[in-house]
Amino acid sequence: MIKSKLKAFLAHYYLNNKLIDLPYLPRIANIELTNGCNYQCRFCASNGNNKSIIKKINRKKNFMNYSDFFRLVSKYNKLMDGVCISHHGESLLHPDFSKFVRLLHENNINCSITTNGSCLVV
Repeated sequence: MIKSKLKAFLAHYYLNNKLIDLPYLPRIANIELTNGCNYQCRFCASNGNNKSIIKKINRKKNFMNYSDFFRLVSKYNKLMDGVCISHHGESLLHPDFSKFVRLLHENNINCSITTNGSCLVV
């Protein structure tokens, strides 16, 4: 935990001082739990209905299974300081979302998420 906070401090220091040679490699993984979404945003490449998107992403809607995620975390947890759960889907739609986040927490891996916020419960 201290190691990742030190790296965050160093990253901030290097950014603010416009230094480009980092003393370490950033170790953040991006993982897409699903490419399914409950919206059809006009700026999204996954929106097949939008004619203005030049390069569309056309894939069958799918959910990552927990065993694949578990295998990734088990194999690479020493290399990851953080995981960003995002990409071309709404991750909160995944029925096992909390299970995935719990696994990251148990392995002391920081987690961030990109969401449209529609599935948040207040």
